[in-house]
Amino acid sequence: MPARLLTAPPEDAQLLPREAARLINVSPKTLANWRASGTGPRYTKLSPGRGGRIRYPLSAVTDWLAERNAFREAV
Repeated sequence: MPARLLTAPPEDAQLLPREAARLINVSPKTLANWRASGTGPRYTKLSPGRGGRIRYPLSAVTDWLAERNAFREAV
């Protein structure tokens, strides 16, 4: 079986909520709570309604993490 090359995803990659939660190291439910309270990373809602599909731009997640780390270092 040929080896698969692991490459970094493109900067404009769209993450599913469970992928974003794994990257941030929280549960998908925590991410949903943050989304509801407006404290988590920026997201895009692809379909209307309560059960609408959510995607997180990779750049938004990494920027959000960087901001939180910068704040922790400043305190």
